[in-house]
Amino acid sequence: MRLFFGFELPDPIKELAESAILYLKSYIPTSVKWVETESLHITFQFVGEVKPTDLADIEEAFVTCIRDCPAQTFTLQHVSCYPLRDHKVIWISLAHNDKALNKSVKCFQNKLQQLGYKTDNKDFTAHITLGRIKANLMIPQIDFMLKTEIEQQEFTIDELTLFESNLTKKGAVYRILQTYNLKE
Repeated sequence: MRLFFGFELPDPIKELAESAILYLKSYIPTSVKWVETESLHITFQFVGEVKPTDLADIEEAFVTCIRDCPAQTFTLQHVSCYPLRDHKVIWISLAHNDKALNKSVKCFQNKLQQLGYKTDNKDFTAHITLGRIKANLMIPQIDFMLKTEIEQQEFTIDELTLFESNLTKKGAVYRILQTYNLKE
């Protein structure tokens, strides 16, 4: 099974992200695999292929690492691309300042490595992926994308979710396996 932990988005934030996708899609109808509204989320940590026998250990490590993590507040910022030179992903950047979340991510990455799973060890970067670029975009398309305005709305999420990700020809389909409450 292919797993990741992430934050489910509140419906009003999903609607704002969906509006951004529709707006961008009107100018860039091809060359991008746009994310379906029901799949929009914030990734905490991608785990990858997991042996079913490891699931309990992974969940135990995760719960240990998020034990002191409070509910998280994010603010929608702007549309951006990653990486900056060879654009592959279009996302909405999120402002986020809670060091406890970053500490929880690092803790979980270390625990996953101890269990034999590879992690990228990157710092947590709060974002909502809107699409994955499949073919080179022209400079006017990139400029249009980067000038797209997003309502800078703040929102709070008080739980993390374990998702199973099934890859299909139409893209990844997510199934919720478990939710975990964060500290109030």
